[in-house]
Amino acid sequence: MRGVTTKNDGYGAVDIVKLLLALLIVSAHYISENAAGRIHPVIDYASSIYVIVVPFFFACSGFFLFRKMKDGNFSKIILWTYCKKLLIMYFGWSLVYVCFTMLTWMKYGTSRTDVLHYFLTCVTYSTYKTIWFLPATVVGAVLVFFFAQKVGVRWTAFLGCIFYILGCLGASYSFRIEGSKILECYNYIFFTTRNGIFNGFPFVLIGYMISMKDENSYSENVIRNLVLTCIFGMFFIAEALVIKKLGAVNVNTLIMLLPFTYFFLLWCLGIRMKTTRVTIWFRKMSTDIFLCQRIYLSALPELFQKSLFEQLLRGNPYIGWFTMLALSIATSAVLIKITERHSWLANFC
Repeated sequence: MRGVTTKNDGYGAVDIVKLLLALLIVSAHYISENAAGRIHPVIDYASSIYVIVVPFFFACSGFFLFRKMKDGNFSKIILWTYCKKLLIMYFGWSLVYVCFTMLTWMKYGTSRTDVLHYFLTCVTYSTYKTIWFLPATVVGAVLVFFFAQKVGVRWTAFLGCIFYILGCLGASYSFRIEGSKILECYNYIFFTTRNGIFNGFPFVLIGYMISMKDENSYSENVIRNLVLTCIFGMFFIAEALVIKKLGAVNVNTLIMLLPFTYFFLLWCLGIRMKTTRVTIWFRKMSTDIFLCQRIYLSALPELFQKSLFEQLLRGNPYIGWFTMLALSIATSAVLIKITERHSWLANFC
């Protein structure tokens, strides 16, 4: 989900924010899956704001993609080039994670039911945890491209809101329709509404809508956008606390994330900072950290059970947390270095 920004476009701050958010999501995944209740409560609660990360990445993708199609000049070539890049990246990383999965099956065995369930998941959702955002971005971009041409911006925005509300009902607000046969049937095949239709489309749409605005307005309204970001940030935290008390299983699909993401991205774009080699490196790092984190959080611990990897996850939470961040950062840095020498590999990371 790297943006298609150009050098010195003045959006270097977005690259910095994306790197920080990528580190946040690694932290949140480690803490929620391995250190919940074993780490300081303040850190535990703070990591919960990771729910802003994927929406922000979706919105950034929409902004930088449709920024190249100003004034309604929709280009299938630009869309296809962008989607092809993401799909190549997805299938490349899928190969890595599918290999880990099959090696784990060969080592510990598995059932026919689990194998069939896995391959159904690959077809209808994703080949592995976390990398679902790549095909979801493609689906979201294609839907925005299609609807914006066919029905215009307002109706596309209306459809985006409807799809997102349906997505909320299938995720964080599923307790409101508990026992629904429709939801049960849907989840049996598609597993979750956190996908390109109900999640990717609404947030890529936010990026598209921002790309249509006068770029000078980003910096002119930076204070206003910061204030509104903080206000809607408090709203989505309050929403999370309320629905958690009402019985929500998770709080990763919140209604207030829509306006929060809109103003958060606007605020980041308003911080005028030139794109440099450093910020471009940050941009690449944020994507690669997102993609490689599961090697250390899931793939290796599952393949080498009761090994050093599992001890790191289950041992001292602070050492485990630091180690997961360090490994993700180091692996991403190495990947970037390799792609600089072998340009053909740049398509995969």
